[in-house]
Amino acid sequence: MHLLQNISDATTIVIEFVTSPNNPDGQLNKAIFQGPNAKAIYDRVYYWPHFTAIPAPADDELMIFSISKFTGHAGSRFGWAVVKDESVYKRMSEYIELSSLGVSRDAQLRASKLLNMTFTRLCVVEMREGRR
Repeated sequence: MHLLQNISDATTIVIEFVTSPNNPDGQLNKAIFQGPNAKAIYDRVYYWPHFTAIPAPADDELMIFSISKFTGHAGSRFGWAVVKDESVYKRMSEYIELSSLGVSRDAQLRASKLLNMTFTRLCVVEMREGRR
């Protein structure tokens, strides 16, 4: 555990951005800062079995995912978040609503097609492996 230095205000909140798995080594990192004022956002962009071994389902308070890099469409910036705290979810939803006005229909259709294709292929793999 790391201690925060030079913080005189006990109400200061620290937000740590954790890339897990890390690129390029694939290491599944954990948050370094702990305690009531430490929050972590887990970047799970590479949390796909194609990139690294997945030992367990991701189950953190706030996680962001993307399908863009997995499908070779990094410029699309298509992703989603899993947010357990309802107040954080509401604030994120408001921000996304305001910041994503005007997303082109083409980008929306491309993202929908990518999701459909990816999850269909994952289901086929699971069926072949007897997991479905």
